Amino acid sequence: MGDQAGFSSIPEKDLAIALNEKLTAKTLDALYAQTSESILWTVPSFNQLMLVFSQASFASSEQEQVDVASIVLKYIRETEIFPLVSKHEGLDLASRCLISLGLFKDKMVRSCNYHAAPTPEFYRNVGVSQFKILQRYDLSRNFTRWENFLGEFFC
Repeated sequence: MGDQAGFSSIPEKDLAIALNEKLTAKTLDALYAQTSESILWTVPSFNQLMLVFSQASFASSEQEQVDVASIVLKYIRETEIFPLVSKHEGLDLASRCLISLGLFKDKMVRSCNYHAAPTPEFYRNVGVSQFKILQRYDLSRNFTRWENFLGEFFC
């Protein structure tokens, strides 16, 4: 993990210790103190996301946390992240709805207000529906909670 700034500079052994114990604000502060001032300049690793997502007490299972971590890792570097119902479908569409609402809700509201784009509520309903169709019931049930969690953590 080494010399890179951001999450990647948190040593693996510290992450492993934190993953195996109940995290507190003090534990997280201690981990973050080891990083640079700009925590999110690099893409976090899967283990680092799981460390953070393990704090999502609303998650129905560890698998749900793994699914969201995988979605974030897949889409965090996308330049064309916003969902297009005419172009995307299935898990891709549901994932884009979740990431877009979690990270870029303000832009979606502006696009709705000034460019006649669909409302954030429309994309929320699409995301929930797609996760239900894919039988990812935990994600569909907790969609809004994950949306808010991502917004609080990353923004």
